[in-house]
Amino acid sequence: MEKQTLSEWITEAYGSPAALNKQLNHVIFMLHFLQEDTFTSREIQDAAELLKGLGEVLE
Repeated sequence: MEKQTLSEWITEAYGSPAALNKQLNHVIFMLHFLQEDTFTSREIQDAAELLKGLGEVLE
């Protein structure tokens, strides 16, 4: 993986490293408290997409 590729993905998907960090912190928070009816399906899908995209870039 190249740093340039990761940097481009972060910028395209989240705008900045700080924005990505904010989203990752939200995902971690969600995973700690994930119970039925705690988060919307859309919030869970967004979190999954973030992790999927990051995983693809890191391959």
